[in-house]
Formats: sequence, C-alpha cells, structure tokens
Amino acid sequence: MNALYERTKQTFLTTLLILFIVMLFNTANASNKFLRAQADIESIETIINVYKLDFNKYPSSLKEIHSRFKAIKRDNKSTKDFKTPVDPWGNIYI
Repeated sequence: MNALYERTKQTFLTTLLILFIVMLFNTANASNKFLRAQADIESIETIINVYKLDFNKYPSSLKEIHSRFKAIKRDNKSTKDFKTPVDPWGNIYI
C-alpha cells in the first residue's frame, strides 16, 4: 500500500509540474502578443500622423491610408508598403 501511495504522490506532483510549465508558457506568450500589439499600434499612430501632415486631415480608416499611399507610390518604405495590419490574435485593426 505504501508503494501505491508513493506512485500516486509522484504522479500528482508530475502533473502539477506540467501544469505549472504550461501556465508559464501561456503567460509569456500572452505577454509577447500584448507587446507586439502595442508596437503595431505605435506604428499605426506614426503612419496616421504622416497622413495628417501630407493631406491636412486624419484618415477615416486604415484602408484610406493604404489606398492613398499606394496611389502616389511614396518613397517612404514604411508608408509605401502599408497593408491593413492584423493583431497578434488574428483580428484586423480598424
């Protein structure tokens, strides 16, 4: 009976350790997604400000930025290659 108790205890501790590792991985992954989304938003903010300087108005949507900059083929790579970005969770920024 003592051997069964030790085996059950070991299985329980192994399961707890695995759950802890999975939780740590998920927390780190969520943090990385948050940081990426924050960087994306800062980039979008910069592009919106460039648009405001060029056209003296804010765009009504990110699609407007894309169509305007695509049409005039700007030299600035950050705006010329602008595509409507997708957040780390797969949703389109509006």
